Amino acid sequence: MDRYLFMATDKMFGFGGDTSRRADCSVRLPVYIGGNCGYMECFVIEDATPLLVGRPILQALKINMNYQDNQMTVAGGPWIDVPTGEKGEYVSTST
Repeated sequence: MDRYLFMATDKMFGFGGDTSRRADCSVRLPVYIGGNCGYMECFVIEDATPLLVGRPILQALKINMNYQDNQMTVAGGPWIDVPTGEKGEYVSTST
């Protein structure tokens, strides 16, 4: 699980209502979530949150969001608070 694979891409992301950003590359990152090891393809977007994770990935990882209370759960585990950035976006914290 120590291999990073960078790939050229040309993908446009729309978020924040009328905001869009283009990703020129992606990286395959090793992840450990809810006791499971695997890889996640992440798109590198200039001037954006360090990691933009789309809904299909959240669903595949069995992550459920409670947007009203800003909390999340992974695979039915305990609900935890999710920090938000200055524009209300959800951000991750390193552990």
